[in-house]
Amino acid sequence: MSATHGLKGILGVDGTSYTSKPTGAIRRTCALLPRLSSLGWKINLFVPEEHATTFSHLEGVQTFPLPAPHRPGPLRPLVAGRKLQRAFHQTKCELLLTEPPPVPPGLPFVLTVHDFHAWDVPFQSGVLRSLWIRSCFPQAIREAESVIVVSEFSASRLRKHFPGTPCKVVLNGSNHFPSCGAEPSSKTNWLSVGPWDSLSQPKLFQGLPGQVTMVGNYKKALPKNTVLVQPSDFKLSELYKSSKALICTSPYEGFNLPLVEALAHGCPVAATDIPVHREVGGKAARYFTAGNLSSLRACLKDLETNPPSAQELQEQAQLFSWEQSAQKLDSILQEALRSESARAE
Repeated sequence: MSATHGLKGILGVDGTSYTSKPTGAIRRTCALLPRLSSLGWKINLFVPEEHATTFSHLEGVQTFPLPAPHRPGPLRPLVAGRKLQRAFHQTKCELLLTEPPPVPPGLPFVLTVHDFHAWDVPFQSGVLRSLWIRSCFPQAIREAESVIVVSEFSASRLRKHFPGTPCKVVLNGSNHFPSCGAEPSSKTNWLSVGPWDSLSQPKLFQGLPGQVTMVGNYKKALPKNTVLVQPSDFKLSELYKSSKALICTSPYEGFNLPLVEALAHGCPVAATDIPVHREVGGKAARYFTAGNLSSLRACLKDLETNPPSAQELQEQAQLFSWEQSAQKLDSILQEALRSESARAE
């Protein structure tokens, strides 16, 4: 992905909360940064030392390892904050793209907010973590050059919790997986991609006919008809193509990247009937009441008897493009950099 534009600026990216686990936030970063580089940005990505190799393959992105413990959250900025601030200046960064506040003082930054768990469902993230997030975010939102959210639903939650705060929606994309083999001749398993919490526990799966393949980490007892795997991206791509449907059990999301990943692979989707799933899945997905086994069974039966066409799935997935998102983010970053430069004069 070679650069086709002149240098627009030097962007520092705060990845000090990242690990080698492919979360939605990490997939977003790995998809957007090479595209921003091709649009003319010099990208400096700051990540924890122990996970630096995970990001070393990103084209056009220079990785800078920092001593940054992933948890607990409040300890991370205390340990990494000064080093991030120093690295930002040493590498001549002009703007910081960040997610987890607090941000080291004195750095101009653009803030990405993935969801509002800490306000909407604080018990889902843990009370202490939610309290910490709620104590940090208001100042970060006030001081940010720009606030980015990942869905129209998250934009509505920002307006509710922080009235009058402007934000810009930069959607996630669907085209980030390596291509895998041909379509399998038969599809036998259901698929569910974690994480799972107390509200979306896989106990629902034990009431389903057939086996459910769970992707992720789950430390509690598994239903007998499930198998837990941690596949590579190539293998996960194969699972999407070979599964009867993806089952999304979460009662709350800021976007839910696996849903659009499934659509892009031609995998039907059964998702909880929440606003952001309707936004992302549109008419191509089918919906059920969160936590309700009867509703889920009826939803899966509807998928089997009245499945969406491959064209419907692809057309919905194509609404979410990393190229389009990178173009929009590029414009936001340029505007933020101009504002910061004008203020500094």
